[in-house]
Amino acid sequence: MSEGRFRKWFKVTGNYVGPDDWAHAWFVQNVAQDVSIAVTEHHGFGTQWYRSQRSGWVMRRFDTELFRPWMLDDEILVETWLSKRKRVSVHREYRFLDARTEEVLGGGRAEWVYIDAGTARPIPLAKELEERLAFEPEEGVSPWPEGVEESLMGEPEACHTRVVGYSELDGYGHVNNTAYLRWISDLVHRGGPGEWWMRRWRIEYRRPARLGDEVRLELERGEFSPREHLCRIRIRDVADGEELVRALVVLAPRA
Repeated sequence: MSEGRFRKWFKVTGNYVGPDDWAHAWFVQNVAQDVSIAVTEHHGFGTQWYRSQRSGWVMRRFDTELFRPWMLDDEILVETWLSKRKRVSVHREYRFLDARTEEVLGGGRAEWVYIDAGTARPIPLAKELEERLAFEPEEGVSPWPEGVEESLMGEPEACHTRVVGYSELDGYGHVNNTAYLRWISDLVHRGGPGEWWMRRWRIEYRRPARLGDEVRLELERGEFSPREHLCRIRIRDVADGEELVRALVVLAPRA
């Protein structure tokens, strides 16, 4: 493993699968978040350090692609590295491997923004962090095709409204990123076609939802390939109509 890369092992247990033993999409994103926390702790930047700095990281975007579903009892090895930095954010790449065979199961990329923990506003990276960062230009996930959203119908064909509950919040009092993905997964599997799985998704967090907020999920569907569906999901604040989250999801047939 080259300098600047980090690996962590995970197992798909019964807590993370549905009745068909297929891992939920939110578990994939949860794994990416967990390994991101683990690598910073490995380099000496744990919870106490961030509290002393009154700072932290939030995920602004996440893009992932799976080559096959994760199943019950699969052992997953996640490799991660930094590929790019901006003034207040970094791009972190992920590669998902079968821990037994090292077969590549997929990959991903997240944009992590460094924030003031009190205001949740982006701030320049702390000097101590900058001194420890190492970057490699390799990308963990392939780009989306040009014009991928052109097939979308433009009018929502399925909508769902919900109120944010306490158990969906993170340490900043915002809806946890994986909670949004749970909502999205529920919507595409309820409003979409039959036996499909989420093979790829790109999710962008634009404004956080908080406890008691009423939000509306809107689903549009088009074609990604002759055998796959493309869904666009927007999550809006019902009170002002502002878009909080936007996601693209590719649904592939299970057979």
